[in-house]
Amino acid sequence: MGKIKFGKNVIENLTSGMYQDSRIVYREYIQNSADQIDIAVDNGLYGDGDSPKIDISIDKKKRLIRIEDNATGIEKALVHTELADVADSKKKREQNKGFRGIGRLGGLAYCDTLRFVTSAAGEDVKTVMEWNAQKCMQLINDSSVRDDAETILLDIIDYREEPCSEDEHFFKVELVGIKKENEDLLNVDRVKEYISENTPIPINNNFIFDKRIYEYAREKGYTFDEYNIFVNGEDMLKPYVNDLYEKSDSKKRKYDEIVDIKYREFKTSGGEPLAWMWYGVSSFERQIPQAFNRMRGIRLRKGNIQIGGSDCLAKLFKESRGTHYFLGEVHALHPDLIPNGRRDYFNENEIRVEFEEELRWFFGETLHKLYYAASNIKSALRAQGTFLEKQEQFVEKEKKGLWVNTDEKNELEVQLGQYEKKANTAKKRLDNWREKATEDASIQQVLSIVEGKHGVGLDSSAKTTRNTQKTSSKKKSQFMTDELTALAKKERKLVSRIYSVIRDVLKEDQSSRVIGAIQEELKCNGKKNTFN
Repeated sequence: MGKIKFGKNVIENLTSGMYQDSRIVYREYIQNSADQIDIAVDNGLYGDGDSPKIDISIDKKKRLIRIEDNATGIEKALVHTELADVADSKKKREQNKGFRGIGRLGGLAYCDTLRFVTSAAGEDVKTVMEWNAQKCMQLINDSSVRDDAETILLDIIDYREEPCSEDEHFFKVELVGIKKENEDLLNVDRVKEYISENTPIPINNNFIFDKRIYEYAREKGYTFDEYNIFVNGEDMLKPYVNDLYEKSDSKKRKYDEIVDIKYREFKTSGGEPLAWMWYGVSSFERQIPQAFNRMRGIRLRKGNIQIGGSDCLAKLFKESRGTHYFLGEVHALHPDLIPNGRRDYFNENEIRVEFEEELRWFFGETLHKLYYAASNIKSALRAQGTFLEKQEQFVEKEKKGLWVNTDEKNELEVQLGQYEKKANTAKKRLDNWREKATEDASIQQVLSIVEGKHGVGLDSSAKTTRNTQKTSSKKKSQFMTDELTALAKKERKLVSRIYSVIRDVLKEDQSSRVIGAIQEELKCNGKKNTFN
């Protein structure tokens, strides 16, 4: 049998063909560094005053990116097999974050030269391995070149050794000459956003629930992988915040807040841990706007590295928008929940099926119920509040004689009856939710939060009968024109007709202002404003 040939296009498929977002290359190198840091920690490589870290420097002017760790480094004798061999990683997929042996090729698609520089502790040299990425892409795109992938890689890779202190141990990736079409890789703010959302870093300690999350994980014995990652000297942290914001009059305005967090464990039918999660509880005013709340959504993570985007788990909700009412994280635990090559979800297997079934049930039975209950409770409270407001306005008009005419009074009385009917229906709904809350602690919590913010509504024992007390003859007149005593009866009738026309053609708030202004003018000027 002949030798199987891997064509040159395999290289393209494993580099630019793998990723939709060029910034993913940062994640690939970070997860490789994280794996080596784990080994360095296990081997006791860090002494006093020395701590593991990953430093990223971005020089837009030089179009240069460096990603460097102070982990194990690679011994010079192993550099070729560790870095040049493709998809032949010795890492364990159930244990390591990067295990396919292809992620390090990612940089080839985005720069002119991809350089690896490394040294292991105890060696007095560092090995420099350079990949001529520009030449690689030229060979791939040249249809006359029929070389296979191995031949091309051997042609573009060069090695050299340079002196180095025996105390040093590091691995450095340099992307030299970032292409113009990959400007996002040099946009420091955009890179910080990506790394803060996707990589295994600590939670921002301004998030008041960070310690509770860590305590829960520690009590349950769950590993929370975190690393010190810096971008141009700035410490990267997950940007979770307590307050939720929306756009109001072109400004950022707080509309809700996270008042508590809850946890959930997921297990296989045989009792093996599948995953655990934490999620924030708020009054669930609305879907959390993306513009001012970067960390919205229930995020999926494995080894504390994000899988897919913020909507990765949306398909497991009863309605995909459901994830946007929350912020939180699902941390996959089972070794058979294996990220696929693009790391946008897990490989298909029986464990993934169980994982999805467990999450789908919880998202539907608990998370959906929370924001659905909050929406219904708010709606009921608003209906009751609207009725009470309209009733107060009606009584005020009745007491002060602010009616334009009998038609207006009759019309508003009918409307008030409609509001009353809606309020009674809303009270029944609210009572029903209160009854459910006695048996469901999560509903009770949401009920308390929403009522604390929007009021408790009508008392459950109260009736919503309208209060239309009639004023006595000693009190103010019944209609507005009755106050215009300086006008003749016919003149008052004409003014009343004018008021009616204004009410018909203008909105309520506008008509009230116009009619009020005319009324005050006629009252102040007395007989000067007669129509004789």
